[in-house]
Amino acid sequence: NPAQIAKGTQPLGRFPTFSGGSWRCLSELGLLARTLFLASILGAAVVPAAAQSAPGVILGIVSGSGGEPLSDIVLGLTGGRPRRLPISNVTTDPKGRFQFVGVPSDNYTLEAKNSDGRVMMRRNVEIQSGDTLELNLVLSPVTGAASSPTSQSRVTVLNVSWGARFGAFSLNKLPNTRNVWSLLESQEASTVTDRLDVGGLRTGEPALFGALGASWTENQYALNGFNLTDPYQTGRPLTDPDLDAVSELHTVTGAKPALLAGSGVNVRLSTPAPAGDLHGATRWFYSGRSLQSDNLDARLRRFHFPGPERFNHLADGSGQMGGKLPHRAAAWPFFASLSTQQLSKTLGGFAQPIDVRVYRALAELAPLSRGRERLDLLYSGQHIFDSHEGAEPRRAPSATTRGNHNFHQFQTRWNRALSSNLWLAAGFGVARAIISSGIQTGLAGASTINLPSLTRTGPASLSMAGIRTRYQGNVLIKTVRGSHGLNLGADWQRSYISNRWDALEGKEQILVNRVSAAVTRWNTPAAARSHTQDIALFVQYAWRPTRWVRLPLGLRLDSSSGQAAGVATGIRWTTIQPRAGLVVPTTRRGPVLRA
Repeated sequence: NPAQIAKGTQPLGRFPTFSGGSWRCLSELGLLARTLFLASILGAAVVPAAAQSAPGVILGIVSGSGGEPLSDIVLGLTGGRPRRLPISNVTTDPKGRFQFVGVPSDNYTLEAKNSDGRVMMRRNVEIQSGDTLELNLVLSPVTGAASSPTSQSRVTVLNVSWGARFGAFSLNKLPNTRNVWSLLESQEASTVTDRLDVGGLRTGEPALFGALGASWTENQYALNGFNLTDPYQTGRPLTDPDLDAVSELHTVTGAKPALLAGSGVNVRLSTPAPAGDLHGATRWFYSGRSLQSDNLDARLRRFHFPGPERFNHLADGSGQMGGKLPHRAAAWPFFASLSTQQLSKTLGGFAQPIDVRVYRALAELAPLSRGRERLDLLYSGQHIFDSHEGAEPRRAPSATTRGNHNFHQFQTRWNRALSSNLWLAAGFGVARAIISSGIQTGLAGASTINLPSLTRTGPASLSMAGIRTRYQGNVLIKTVRGSHGLNLGADWQRSYISNRWDALEGKEQILVNRVSAAVTRWNTPAAARSHTQDIALFVQYAWRPTRWVRLPLGLRLDSSSGQAAGVATGIRWTTIQPRAGLVVPTTRRGPVLRA
């Protein structure tokens, strides 16, 4: 269904479905997998879960066929995922206005009833992460006992930001190699600067990409609103997200609201919200040498082409489970996910196979989940091993490094709807990445580079070990009063960075046409420590001065500072970013102009 694809929803009816009790089972099976460790996990399907993304706002006016405002009309939201909405029913004021604030992204049914409870209108409404929807509802009175009311409605998205959204259907069905980066490479209008992932050969390697002329070093990554960008190598993520544990992927490339900073691409990831229905899933995929081909012909061999990059095998498996904890005193909604990717490949001209192993775990718990209030706790962990980092035909296997990278993140998020027009949220998170690129074991001697061919032999020139720790807190207030909407927020981040470098024998030999020419002496072991701090205040204001004009206005103030350990002075800068937009609905059924 093209409409479903455009909305990013998943039509479950296309798959075999089994049900029994509170279980809903649906299996997806690729090629026969070697990842038999998942065989002990029950093969069931994910019931699509709502994303833990920024909630939205639904506001509007109810009027009669003559344009007069209708008061005391009761509007209710139903449907969505199996959980209670913060505010599910509101009543129009004397000017016919209404609002729902803090609505999780999902598909809902909006129902309008008059004072005697008769249904005047029922329609479907989809709200996505952080959206502000304006609904203009026109209700015609019932002329007779046997007649039905006639109604019209228009839904206008007041956001002006530019980007792309990928929901459950897109993440599972659009062409990709089972990672976030390949999806962005094929679907987002971006420029990939370092590689293309063919069939999963780049498993475990985040892509570098830009959009609209911006550098990849300006990109920012977030999980459930918490920053995942490397504070040392800006523009790189600290983690490689599990595609099966992501319920929504949102990229913003232009016209950003005041909530977002940076001139590059904002990649916003959301995890499923824990729900009460018990559900689970396993998926496994496999690719091997017998399932691939290459274009290495006699002509390329005459030119001494070293050969292609080929799979030995790629095994990819994951398992998820959600529902409520079995303990009566703590029957809290939860969601858990485990996954792995096991890659073995060969590279033409490189003497040894390259092995990459990725392990991921995610667990989320909602110890407080009442109608107007919710508390979520999340842990995310990851381990990536790469047997030969930096492998290429001009580099001997001994001159590569062994990568062992670990990532841990803790989040706590609280939100509460204080009324139908006031919503408050606060969160705190800690992210820690332990990065290690070590020299291959059992080696001695100095690293050697031969010019001008740039071939490398001996051990790698330097090993590197680093720790990145970030503490982060944020608060957000959403409110709507008549024709005015306001978002107020603050964000605080403090990162600690430490790096250590070492070289065997503390030197590197430089050859020119295999003749010794120079020696570089390193002052290793060397270490450096620093910290950075970012404080941001932002306000996003939406104003409807007339019936046909909407003005989204914003202002963001960023104050950043950094300092190295043992240094008396540091660096500090402040950025002021104004935002102004214009939304004009031309006619009731016509296009909407945005600037």
